[in-house]
Amino acid sequence: MTMYIYNECRSSTPSPPGQRDYAYYDRQCRSSHDRRCIDGSITGCGKCVGFCQYAEHQGFLTEKHRRKHNCLGKGCFYYLPKPLQKKRKRYLPEDSSAIIRTVTAELSPLEGLRPMRTTRDPNGGWFVQYVTITNDYPIAAIEQSLTLSIGEPITMVKLNYDFETAAKLIFAT
Repeated sequence: MTMYIYNECRSSTPSPPGQRDYAYYDRQCRSSHDRRCIDGSITGCGKCVGFCQYAEHQGFLTEKHRRKHNCLGKGCFYYLPKPLQKKRKRYLPEDSSAIIRTVTAELSPLEGLRPMRTTRDPNGGWFVQYVTITNDYPIAAIEQSLTLSIGEPITMVKLNYDFETAAKLIFAT
């Protein structure tokens, strides 16, 4: 039985073109971030843009290799592109400032509690970081009220300061 070596990972069956995707070959080498390219060099996984299944030079491709072999121009069916990762949207500071204004307006009747900043929660919603000099307020009820008024989940995060610093932050104008 012939053994084929895919990027220093052993596989006993050759893969016909079109039956495997880039993720298969990438998973074969998950133990490290190094990938063997078609010219025998080793590069990091972040620089790889695809994988070539052609038996004479099987391996990962960098942008330079892809341009040299003209994989896209020829429409090579041995070439497997690396799928693009969706990037997280960056939220504008205006979103954060609008949220902090709304939260400040909601919490203005509560004396001794002041929201300091808001940040976007990667799982959806907002984190509201606040300072307080008292523990008398039911934070869970405040979170529910803010969630209803804003329309997105709100999580309150207490900033731990000593009493004097917290008082200066709360009563500063």
